[in-house]
Amino acid sequence: MVLEGSFRWWVYGVGHSQLVLHRSDPDERGNTASVLFEGVRAVKLRTSYEGLTIELVEGAGRRRLLDYAGVPERFEDHHFCLALPDEDEGFVVCGRATVVSGKQVREHSGWRWPENGTVLHSWTTAASE
Repeated sequence: MVLEGSFRWWVYGVGHSQLVLHRSDPDERGNTASVLFEGVRAVKLRTSYEGLTIELVEGAGRRRLLDYAGVPERFEDHHFCLALPDEDEGFVVCGRATVVSGKQVREHSGWRWPENGTVLHSWTTAASE
């Protein structure tokens, strides 16, 4: 998945294991885009990305990231390994990821689902539903 615009860390909540990358510059309709990662086990990110490419990591790369994150074998099917766009540029090991677009409400306490938000893409497993 390729997303246009300048994305940066917006919220990282250790207690809820959630991370949000957010594009704060709205498009011509006033919509922004965010990527909500849930069940986060490991993260390596830059502070910002000019354009964001998210790719599913499989094979040996997936094995390496699951091991790095310390995901127990019995829970491996509950997790995705996503690269931004490759492991050197950043990655997230998580249980679910959702790309959402909509009008972002100013929120002093962080981020919340946008009004009338539209899901552009999601990564989920049958085990995490």
